[in-house]
Amino acid sequence: MEKAGFDLQGLLRWPREDLHIEIKAWLDLSSSEDKANAAQALIALANHGGGYLIFGLREDSGTFVEDVNRPPSLNGYSQDDLNGVVLRFAEPPFHCTVDMVSHPDTAKVYPIVSVPGGHRVPIRSKRDGPERKHIKQNTYYIRRPGPSSVPVQTGREWDELIGRCVKASKDELIDSLRTALFGFGESEESLSTRHNSWVTESEQRWRELLAERLPDEEPSRFKHGTWAASYIIDSDIQQSESIEDFRQLLRRVEVPESGWPPWVTIDRVELLPYYYQGGLECWLADSIILEPEHSDFWRAFPEGKFYLNRGYFDDSPKNRNPPGTLLDYTLPIYHTCYCLLHASRMANALDVPSATISMRIRWGGLSTRILKSWTENRHLSFDYRSRQDEVIGEIVVPADQIDSNLAESAKKLMTPLYDAFNCPASGIWLFQGIVEKVRKHL
Repeated sequence: MEKAGFDLQGLLRWPREDLHIEIKAWLDLSSSEDKANAAQALIALANHGGGYLIFGLREDSGTFVEDVNRPPSLNGYSQDDLNGVVLRFAEPPFHCTVDMVSHPDTAKVYPIVSVPGGHRVPIRSKRDGPERKHIKQNTYYIRRPGPSSVPVQTGREWDELIGRCVKASKDELIDSLRTALFGFGESEESLSTRHNSWVTESEQRWRELLAERLPDEEPSRFKHGTWAASYIIDSDIQQSESIEDFRQLLRRVEVPESGWPPWVTIDRVELLPYYYQGGLECWLADSIILEPEHSDFWRAFPEGKFYLNRGYFDDSPKNRNPPGTLLDYTLPIYHTCYCLLHASRMANALDVPSATISMRIRWGGLSTRILKSWTENRHLSFDYRSRQDEVIGEIVVPADQIDSNLAESAKKLMTPLYDAFNCPASGIWLFQGIVEKVRKHL
């Protein structure tokens, strides 16, 4: 996996686990059991589309801190050692790279393994670990929201794994044809890998701004979690002549909606989107409305990359809900529909209406919440609780099919969220009803 567009030190400064990042305490890679432990993570990340495995940290009360059992030497974490683990346990094998990265604050060095994605066939384990404790022979491991590295269990998980492999095979075939017919070299990194890089880069930038601009805000308006949407338009886009052209394009794409629009532009000098590292960035934490749901951070780049991070409407003081305790049953569906439609309109505005859209939505801060219908007063039989803190939904869809299949696309993106709350009442009828309301506001 290429380390494109961001600094690996950010993974140490703001350590977290998600579907593309796994963190391990110090392991002894001369031990068969610890080799199997590492192999499970490496195979799962490879099957998920690539990611990073970080050694030397442990979880303590919900945060990651240094594992005090640091070995006297890191020679056992060389690239040869890690690829030896892959060769021993993975079929087919794949090649990882290892970087020894200095923590930006403490200067202590930690191994970070970059795991490639884009494999043409699913990767399985070819042998058992000791006592079959961490890894079992002929098992396909994936990353599951939680996050965790686990065997494939459901039909949907098989569909997603096989779908990634089919796309990788198709991309490789297209690249081969381009090379043979036109002399083009291999294409840039896969869409999934580019999306990983974009999200990681954007999240690091958001944390930098939090540290710089809101260092003394106690408690932070974001302490109970945020949700984030990102998408990439996978097409050869004819970029605007200037960043101002792109800024005006964003304004034209914005339409009136029933609430605070995604990638909103506010006509106040201090809140206008500004140029930063090749694209536009907007930070609304200093707006006159200091509530989490109106303190957006967003980024938009002319080559077709978009990121939005926003607090929860459920946590606003005016709603009289104790912050961090509820998640509205239907409000996230509206947000998801508006983000999907923004991507569709943007593809049209950039003159690539049939481009492929890769979209992800991450919901964080869920483990303290109950799913309630408090904005529309729909009846729910139980208090549905989440047992995990973060969920990620993903979809890859042609831009010109989003509008006509909005309910189906939103449902696919959001199924992991409702699954996390063990809520069965999220059938297509719910999404179709909300889509009808969304269209009335546009």
